[in-house]
Amino acid sequence: MQKEKEGSAMKDIRLGLDIAKGVFQAVLVQDRSQVVWSKRWRRERLLGQIAQLEPCLVVMEACASSNYWGREIRKLGHEVMLLPAHHVSPYRQGQKNDVSDAMAIVEVSYRAQIKAVPIKSEEQQLLQSLYMIRRRLIGQRTSLSNQIRGLLGEFGIVLPKGLSVVRNQLPQLLDRLQPTLSLMMRELYDELCAVDVRIERMNRQLETLCRAHEVSKPLMKLPGIGPITASLLIAHCTPHTYKNGRSYSAVLGLVPRQHSSGDRVRLYGVTRTGNQELRMLLIHGGRAVVRRMDHNDDPISRFARGVCERRGKNKAAVAVANKLARQAWAELRRAA
Repeated sequence: MQKEKEGSAMKDIRLGLDIAKGVFQAVLVQDRSQVVWSKRWRRERLLGQIAQLEPCLVVMEACASSNYWGREIRKLGHEVMLLPAHHVSPYRQGQKNDVSDAMAIVEVSYRAQIKAVPIKSEEQQLLQSLYMIRRRLIGQRTSLSNQIRGLLGEFGIVLPKGLSVVRNQLPQLLDRLQPTLSLMMRELYDELCAVDVRIERMNRQLETLCRAHEVSKPLMKLPGIGPITASLLIAHCTPHTYKNGRSYSAVLGLVPRQHSSGDRVRLYGVTRTGNQELRMLLIHGGRAVVRRMDHNDDPISRFARGVCERRGKNKAAVAVANKLARQAWAELRRAA
């Protein structure tokens, strides 16, 4: 009975926290409508001030550093809720300032239809950080390749598309170019090779961290999922926060978009919400399954063939990605 009263009190008192780099705005609200106080705290004083409060529900926007603050505030005995930032603005009243932002965060926390964002662990953030550095390096490599091809095109040398073409043909062209152009191309080529080395090093780091995780092996046994996709799944998915696999695939934007009214139900293409990188990797995995479906007789290949016959290869790849997301959630839930 005492625990129930404590849980009820925790829900009745909410601390809205508008986090920033240096100064944080805090608003303590009781029974939804009563503002107990509003204070501004410096970054270095935040945890000390929150430690003095009775256990309550602390609500914040899911933004930069929110996972860190969420973990630290939980250690102080409070419950923490991270809310999607794009849902907060419509509930802001009056002019935009830190107080109105904090009040809007508290108001959104009462909306049952708005789902909280799970707080990532340090391990999940590390995997995600490595992956995002790798993505930046891949973009840098693509930019370098395009610049090389574009500059050569200005001098009448047109290389076919493809990164491998630049790697293979550029060294053979260096001796035939004008000296200054040859020097520029050599420096760009050396830079391209250096980025390749860094990307390969990041791949090895991701694979090492992924294979050290206990759930990575069952994830990588799923068709179309390798170490890179498995590492991002581990970094993104906190399985206990989703009701089922369908809920997780919906978060990734792999379910049909709905526009329905009354008895009329209309379904369109996938919603494309959520984590764009993970959705892209799962669809690439789905394409790999579709490409090899005629050579395999496992359940997911038979599923891919059936969808492909009815809807075509592209939709089959997305349908397989949806199924992979659900199966990955099940494996992560089983290991949790």
